This record gives sequence, structure tokens and C-alpha cells, in this order.
Amino acid sequence: MKILKAKSKWFEASDLRLDAEYHLSDGPETMRLFKRKNIKTATLQSLTEPLYKGQIFKRCYVKDDQTGFPFISASGMIKTDVKTDQYLSKKYTAQIDQLLIGMNWILLSRSGTLGITVYTNKNFLGYAGSDDLIRVIPKHDIIFPGFLYAFLSSKYGYSLLTQCSYGGVVKHIEPHHIENIPIPLFNESIQREIHNKISKSAELKYSSAELLKECNQLFIKQFAPFRRDDVDKCKTISSKRLLKEARLNGFYYLSVGDRLESKIKKGKYSTLGDIVSGDIFTSGRGKRNYTKGKNGIPFLSNTNISSNNPFNLCNYLATKFVEKKTEIKDCYIMTGRVGQDTVGNVYYPIQTLVGSIASDNIIRIPIEDKALRLYTYSFLHSDVGYCLIKKRKTGVGQPFITEDMLSTIPIMELQNDEKLKIVQKTEMAVIQQNQALLLEMEAIASIEKEIESWQK
Repeated sequence: MKILKAKSKWFEASDLRLDAEYHLSDGPETMRLFKRKNIKTATLQSLTEPLYKGQIFKRCYVKDDQTGFPFISASGMIKTDVKTDQYLSKKYTAQIDQLLIGMNWILLSRSGTLGITVYTNKNFLGYAGSDDLIRVIPKHDIIFPGFLYAFLSSKYGYSLLTQCSYGGVVKHIEPHHIENIPIPLFNESIQREIHNKISKSAELKYSSAELLKECNQLFIKQFAPFRRDDVDKCKTISSKRLLKEARLNGFYYLSVGDRLESKIKKGKYSTLGDIVSGDIFTSGRGKRNYTKGKNGIPFLSNTNISSNNPFNLCNYLATKFVEKKTEIKDCYIMTGRVGQDTVGNVYYPIQTLVGSIASDNIIRIPIEDKALRLYTYSFLHSDVGYCLIKKRKTGVGQPFITEDMLSTIPIMELQNDEKLKIVQKTEMAVIQQNQALLLEMEAIASIEKEIESWQK
């Protein structure tokens, strides 16, 4: 239980907030620290263009980027891969300028899971964002954008961003709630150093994404023309196949994945079950004993593991109660087991993630041979692999996939020279992802270390 004796002037400063949750949160304590130590600060609104969230509007979706703008929400912006299956009509979407995302912006989630931050790079150009994203556009002549992002991503920035949330079950914040939060102004050399790390991290994330896109093109060119949403309207299925595959749902047979699989099986391939080292498995759900970060091991959910910074908002488990089978190993490929936005997504355990704990909702695919693992990951991560996994999903409200379903996926064999290119590009992409994460973590840690020194 936390107890605090509140001073009367705190109520006036908080716009007469009387709820204990506000005054006991870290945000007000951070502001009191800045005042107590006479730290030079500036309000967020003085360092940025006017904050805004984009308008709420009736969405008219189209099939592809030929007639639409790719559209992302708060859950989509944090992913390592900035890609989507949703496109807003160019013809029927009004005030599109209020929705399009620019480069070197800071995006903040304002509903549900609050205060998640993303620093935009070239991957975001051309994307439209939902009204669940607050756009923070730094004024480059008075603040280093990377420094501002790193502070807002730190535990101190997060506490300030989320202190004014409102709502019952689903929490929200609005742009005007955060425009006056104080931003500490470190000396210029420190700001520049932190900004450079964030900028380099953003460049590495973009380069990594481009390498994986190049691998994707090598796979999908085998099926030209290729569309992820090219679902058949009707198809005749033999009774023998129905009995063999024991699936009766229409999507399984009408999906683009079924057509791709049929073509793959006419050439050279191996099933995923044939090439794994051991069994495809989930860890099973045990009792979770949570603890504070420094005393435990990171526990990564599907949301954590698919994000740019998996450790940003993850929980930690007490080391004493952690089972070895739940740890992430470098020989794994991982994929989500359940969820509308999860089934079909594939993750590679970059070096910084190894040794962390993965949720029981994450399926582990062990492959000891590194080259084979990189090639298989690249294939499953491609649009072709995505469609093959999606084909197998079952369930209604919460679609899911099982280990046995994954084991039947055919892994297409390409020519040796193309296969070598894919392995090399994928390995470089994974290395760059790890470097990007380390740089971002170093930048945020520098800010937290500096602020912690003021409390001594």
C-alpha cells in the first residue's frame, strides 16, 4: 500500500484532482522533483507544433494501395514491421492531411494501453493513422527530436504522459492533457548524443525492414501476380480431401493461402514438421510471480515481442519461479498462437531477447541449423508464409492456430543462389534489429540515469 501526505497546494496545481490514484502516481512526483531541484524545463507544447490526434470519421476501406492509403492504429504502429491489410479510400476519405504520418514524428497511443511511443522513420511515410494516435511534431530548431522521444519513452516521461488519464474500463488521454507536461532541458551535448542514437536506431529499423521486403519479393515473384486478399468466391473440393484434411470451413479452401500451397506442392518443398529440431511447442501456462524490473526476467507477451522495443512496457517475473522451458532461445522461430492481429505474425529472437521469458501464447519452432532457420523465418515472415499460416486459423471471436497445424506448412525451396541471398539479407536484417534496439535502450537509459542522479 502506498501512502502520501498531500499538500493543499498540490490540489490547486492538479486542477483540484482529489483521487488518490493521481497523487500517488509517479507523474506528480516527477514534477515535484523537477521543481525541488530547480531543473530547467519547457512545456511539451512549446517544443512542438500543435498536438493533434486526427479526426474521427467514417472509414471506407479498399483493397490495396493503388486506390487507398495504408492505415494503421496504435497496435499497428509499434510493430517491428509497419505493414497492414487495411487501406483507406483515396476518393472517399476527407481531410487526409490530418491523418497522414510524417518522418521524425513521435506517435503516442491515447486509448487503451496509454503512453506507448514510436519514433517514425521512412517506413511510416504514406501511412494514415487512426485518431487513437496523438501526433507530436518536434520543432527541430529548439529541441532534438530523438531526445524528446527518448524522454517521453523513459519511465519518467511515461508517468507524465499517463497521469491525466480518464475513463473506467478503457483509459484515454487527449492532446490537451499532455501539452503542459514539463520536459527537462539537458545540456545540448547530452541532447545531441541521445538524439544521434535514436536517429541511428530509426535508420537501422528502416534498413532492416527493407532487407526483409527484398526477401519477400524473391518469394512472391514465384506467384506473380500476387495479392494477399485474393480470396476465391467458390471452389469445388473432393470428398477425399475433406476426409484427409478434416476441415469444413470455407475460408480454409477459398483462401489465397490454399491456392499458394497447391502451387508450392507441385515443386520442391519440405514441411515445417520435417525440418524442425524436436517438437513445435508452447510452454504451457504456469503461475506467474511478478516482480520489479531489476529483480526479475523480462516476460514478453505477443504485443511486447512484436514491438520495436519489447522491453518498453513488459512485465518481469521473479527469477526463482521461472521454468527453463519458457525461456527464449536463439534456435527458435516464434509465432503468435491466438488473436485477430496475432495469428500469422512471425518473430525472430534477436540476441537481446534471448534468455527472456515468452508468453504461453507464443509458439516456439526450434531449428538448430542457422542458415535453415534464417531461410525458414524469412519464408514464414513473407506474404506467402503469412497466407499459409492464416489459412490454417480456426475459431471465431478469437482465432487460433495449433502446433500440429503449423507442422503441415510447406516450406518452398528456391534455387541455391536465391536461397543464399535470402539467408544473407535476413541475417543482416536481424543484426540491424538488434543494434537498433540496443541504441534505443541506451538512449532511454541515459535519460533515466541522469534524472535518478538528481534524487541523491
